[in-house]
Amino acid sequence: MGRPSLFWRVLWLLVFPAVITSWSARGCGVSRAVDQNGNIFVVRSDGSLLQITSSAVDSQPDLAPDGTKVVFVRKANASASEVWIASVETGVSALALVKSPLEMNGRKFKQVFTPKFSPDGAAVYFLIPYAATTQAILKVSIAKPEPQFIVSALNFRVVPAGQYRGDLVAQIRKPKLAPGYYEWYWLLTPEGKEVGVVGQDEGDVALFMEQQE
Repeated sequence: MGRPSLFWRVLWLLVFPAVITSWSARGCGVSRAVDQNGNIFVVRSDGSLLQITSSAVDSQPDLAPDGTKVVFVRKANASASEVWIASVETGVSALALVKSPLEMNGRKFKQVFTPKFSPDGAAVYFLIPYAATTQAILKVSIAKPEPQFIVSALNFRVVPAGQYRGDLVAQIRKPKLAPGYYEWYWLLTPEGKEVGVVGQDEGDVALFMEQQE
């Protein structure tokens, strides 16, 4: 028998953890994901580490809100990286969500950065080096891993709770009417539509995020 198709492997990652009752990441107090020596771990409530990957080329992990999955960047070669996902509970082998090179808007991109889960855990946002002076936010559904362009931005955060749960706070570089640029923080819908200005610096972003808790 051959290897399971990508569809069934992704389905295993999404569905099987939900029916596990003998052991759960949340029950064991898994709070966050970290990388050490190129491998991904999750941190238990007692401070001990549970190893998730052993490739020695993984970094930038993010733990799903329900604690059952972890997404991370895997170095494909010296000049390329990819977005991968693994199940914390089942020990299922990690799967590539976004492979290199990534084709977007008629161009190919070899690198990805800072993947982050949506609050419902159904999608992952990440960055690509889109232009000389900015990056771009992309979104990929875990069930149907086809990356979508959201907006050009320098960096971003996902709003985890509150009135704007699921929206994005993105730092966007825009031209002034006078010479030069400004790099303010904007609230965006998951589709990239501007909702309003969050502020001019990280302090404004921190205050906004506190108000959403």
